[in-house]
Order: sequence, then structure tokens, then C-alpha cells
Amino acid sequence: MNNNGEEFVAASNQGETRGHPSCISVHAGDVPTLTSTGGDGSQSRPTKKRRRNEISAAEKFDSQRRRHWIALDDKVQQTGLINSKVALLYNEIARLFLEEARLDEAMELFEKRLEIEKKLFSRKDHPNVASTYHNIGSVLRSQGKYEEAMELFQKARAIYKQVDGPMHTSTAAAATGHEIGTVLEYQGKYDEAFQQFQIVRDVYLKEFGLEHSSTAATYHSIGHVLCNQGKYDEAKVQYKEAIKMKLKVHGPEHPSTASSYHCFGNVLSDQGKHEEAMKQYEKVLAIKLKTLGPNHPSTADTYHCIANVLCNQHTYVEAMEKYQQALAIFLKVHGPVHSSTAASYHCFAVVLCKMGNYTDALQKYERALEIKMKVYGPEHPSTASTIHCIANVLSEQGKNEEAMGHYEKVLAIKLKTLGPVHASTASTYHCIANILYYQHKYGEAMKHYQKALEIKLKALGRNHSSTVATSDCIRELSRTSRIYNGTIMNKKIHDSGITKYSRKSPVVVSTEIQPTSLSASHPIPTVPTSSPLPPLVQEQKASLE
Repeated sequence: MNNNGEEFVAASNQGETRGHPSCISVHAGDVPTLTSTGGDGSQSRPTKKRRRNEISAAEKFDSQRRRHWIALDDKVQQTGLINSKVALLYNEIARLFLEEARLDEAMELFEKRLEIEKKLFSRKDHPNVASTYHNIGSVLRSQGKYEEAMELFQKARAIYKQVDGPMHTSTAAAATGHEIGTVLEYQGKYDEAFQQFQIVRDVYLKEFGLEHSSTAATYHSIGHVLCNQGKYDEAKVQYKEAIKMKLKVHGPEHPSTASSYHCFGNVLSDQGKHEEAMKQYEKVLAIKLKTLGPNHPSTADTYHCIANVLCNQHTYVEAMEKYQQALAIFLKVHGPVHSSTAASYHCFAVVLCKMGNYTDALQKYERALEIKMKVYGPEHPSTASTIHCIANVLSEQGKNEEAMGHYEKVLAIKLKTLGPVHASTASTYHCIANILYYQHKYGEAMKHYQKALEIKLKALGRNHSSTVATSDCIRELSRTSRIYNGTIMNKKIHDSGITKYSRKSPVVVSTEIQPTSLSASHPIPTVPTSSPLPPLVQEQKASLE
């Protein structure tokens, strides 16, 4: 069984590190938090180019925060707490926490900024208030609280639309619209997300034209949605457009350009073109090593994806070495309690599963889960993803009752955070159906497979590989049920002592049936030899980080 689990590639830097089209995100550098200066609601300034000496990101953030805290203390002593400059400094410190994924600390400071601005501005529709709603929404999105995040993004966009002001107000609304599209994508509402990104793209094309970073970022995001829908050729067209724009705006050796190259590599990997994907990742790695340095978390993301390709090529020892390289960077930059560190432990577990070392894999998954519980809390899609993978291991070990308990817990989280029409939710229905199948509960298994298929048809479309896998399972289960029922009936007839069959008696059919053959991307699991039943096709579970 190829129980890679949901999070085959666990994303640490949003939008780059992913190994399955159901992992949804945007590159962190493409959709910035908003920083208001003088009430204009404009977007945050680009990050300065990293200095050549080897200062870790954590040290850099600490240095920046110290400067901002000193400035904040001085300003509070001069003007008191209710001051626009004080609010802006709170925002800058919060933004740094957000970049480090220190979400609770970021939320606390964004809320302090909002409290000051509500006292400072008599107008409830002030652009600064809107930008703070936007930033708090970004934290909520990162926490997996999509409904709450959407509510704040909608509030921010409504303010931007009401305010009569200079041109940048409409582009700030578009930036918030981009975030709304991202939330819709996280919720598996791909058609709505696609429409939202198209609206944002049209605004940027009108205001900035083709040669602008925001326009390029939106083409990148449209490519991401298409990839999630399994429309790989269309996704590649959008990524190519984004790359073309970024080459003009940023040049060939810029992290944002590398990000789109990286996602183009993801599409190639999803299509099974691992050699081409590897070439793409190697190009990205060269850019990042030159522009960001060897100890940057984005560089580690690319090591992750190279490891994924090696894993798909069954080169497990080399894959483990690359994952170890990435983990070392994450531990140095972020420390042991961080989403990226958890992702590395998760990926180690994936390789161990592929090598059949389920005991060690379970330990790695549990370590990843421990970190995610601290970073995200118990009701986050990424937390659910690791619980899902633990259930996969338990299933492999024949502990189906324990596995079922984990899958049911995962399903509850996904229904709450992602909703009922999401590819990842469908994946869990599929896995529950697998357990029911192994328990010979064919009627219940069929209901769950059909539920999974119904969702995938809506979320991914008829031709997506994951949809095809579930469809194949339904066909195989139908055949298995007929054979099993016939065998049971035949046994009853045999036990009754009847030797002459009537015309209506079931035909005896051998249970030695070869399973339906699929491509390498949809391997058939091994059923315990004690089972008289033919194996089902097992889908590769989708990732959501």
C-alpha cells in the first residue's frame, strides 16, 4: 500500500513546498500584509535584499523587532498610546511575528493596533482600519479559521470600496480580494477562487499593466487554482505568464521569480515528470542559494521538493539526506516548535513508510503532531493531515479500529475548517471506506466511496487522477461484493448438503481475482494474506498545509 498520507510534501513556505494538487496556498512573498502610512492603506514595502553575511532569519527578525520596540517605547513616552505612529509600529512588529509564523503574538499586536485606530479615527471606514482587518484576517487564515478570516477580509474590502480616495485604495481592495481568493481556495471552492483571482487580475492589469509584481502574483495564483483542479496544462500557461512578468520586473535571480519556477516544477512533479521537475528545482535552488543564502527557510523548501522527487524515484536514502538538510535549516532558523520543522518530521515519516518502517514512521508523525498542536492547535487542516497519516500507519499495521477512530476525528476537523465540498475531506471519506472494506462492511464502504466521489467530481472534476482512483474503487467494490455474496451463498448451499443446483442458483466464482491495474501514481495496496478478498485501488491522499 502506498499510504503516503495526506501531507506527502508538507508546506512550510506557503505555495512552494507541495507535492499534491490539493495542497493550497500562495507564495508568502506574493500576497503581503498591509501597512498603512498616512491613512492610504497601501501595501507593505518589499523586504530589503538579504545581507551576504550569514545572519539567520531569526536573528534578523529579532534585530528588527528590537529596533521597533525601542522606537515604540520612545513614541509612547512622547505622545501617549493613542497615536497613529504607535499603531503603525505595533503593525510592523506584528508583521515580523507573522512572517515567523508566531501567530498568537502577531494577533495580539494587530488587535492592539486596531484598538488604537478605533479610538484615533472617528470614521469607522478609515483605510487604516481596513488594513488592520486585512492583517488580522491573514493571521486567522494561517490558523485555519477560514470563516472568521473571510468575515474580516469582507469588512476590509467593503471599507475600501466605500472610501473615495486616490488610486491605491482600489488596489488595496484588490489585495484583500486576493486574500479572499486564497481563503476560497483553502476551502476547496476552486471555481469561486478562480473567479475572484480573475477580478483581482483585471484590477491590476488596469492600474499597473502587465509588468508589475502584483499582476504577476495574480497570474501565479490562478495557476495554483488550476493545478489544484488537475488542469496542469492550463496551470503551466499561467505560471509561464507569471515567470515572464517576474523576469521583467525582478530579473532572473530574484526569490519571487524562483517561486514561480518552483511551482512550475510542482506541476511537472504532479504530472509524473520527475526528471523535468528536478531540473526546475535545481534551477530554483541555484537562485535561492545566490540571493537568499544556504540557511534561508525558502532554500530549505526547495531541498524538500528535491527530496520529494527522489522519494518518487524510490531513491530513499538520498531523499532522507535532503530532508535532513532542510530540517537542519529549519531548526537553526525557526527552532523546534515551528510549522516548517513539523513539516520536515512529517516528510521523514513519509519516506519511512515507503521503506516499510512503520514503527519509526509513527514516531516521526507523532513528533510532527506534537509541534502542530502547539503551532496551530487541534482544529487546523495541517494538524488533521498528520492525524490522517497516523491513521494510515495504524491501518498498515492492521489496527483498523484505532485507524477508524483517527479518521473520524480528522473528518470532524475537516468538515469544520474546510467544509463538506473539499478534496481533502473527500480523501478522508475514501480512507474510511477503505477500513470498512477491509472489515467486509461493503454497504457502508460503498456509501463512503460514493460520498468521496461526489465531492471530488465537484471539487476536482471528472478527469482528475484522485477522482479516477475513487471511481475505480467503486467499480472494484461492486465486483468484489458480487463475488463475495456469491461465495457466501455457495458455502451455504454446500453446507446444506445440496449437490444439484437449480437454474437460479448462483454460479461459483473463484475469489482469486487480479486487481484492476492503474498507473504508478495510483498503486494498489497490499491486503493482508489472511483476507480472501481482492485488494482495492488505494488513492494517494491529498495534502493541505
